[in-house]
Amino acid sequence: PDLWIGDFDSSSATDFPGLKMEIHPREKDLLDAELAIGRALERGAKTLILWGALGGRFDHTLALALIALKLSRRGLEVVLHSGDESALPVFFGRDYPLETLPSETLSLLALETMEGVTLNGVRWPLHGATLEVGSGWGMSNMTLGARVDLSFARGAGLVVVQHGLV
Repeated sequence: PDLWIGDFDSSSATDFPGLKMEIHPREKDLLDAELAIGRALERGAKTLILWGALGGRFDHTLALALIALKLSRRGLEVVLHSGDESALPVFFGRDYPLETLPSETLSLLALETMEGVTLNGVRWPLHGATLEVGSGWGMSNMTLGARVDLSFARGAGLVVVQHGLV
């Protein structure tokens, strides 16, 4: 990395000697990830890949998913990763051709009611569907090949893919 930003409450600033660090106090108003995102945006980033964003503490995972949705609405490409799982915020008015491998588990979660959902390239396709917030209807689908196509007319959500899990 070019720069390591945070309060280092879950790692030691001495773990990587010679790495440029920006150390912040533990008691602050922003997540370490928000500080890093801010610095990346100042440097002109248009794509953000947030490693370690999924799993672990649920409150952090949910906060980062909502932050990713907000940033995506501003035109940034944001992907959340944990290694064996990734998540992509999605919102209406755009087509999402997603690169996949066969037999990956794909879930589509509505963060706002999603209307007119079309999802192809999966075992259980959707055509003009409505996914409500708080519904598990879009959970645990299965990819069929190298591409999944998603579009919808209204709303926002999160596509979550478990890589290599059957």
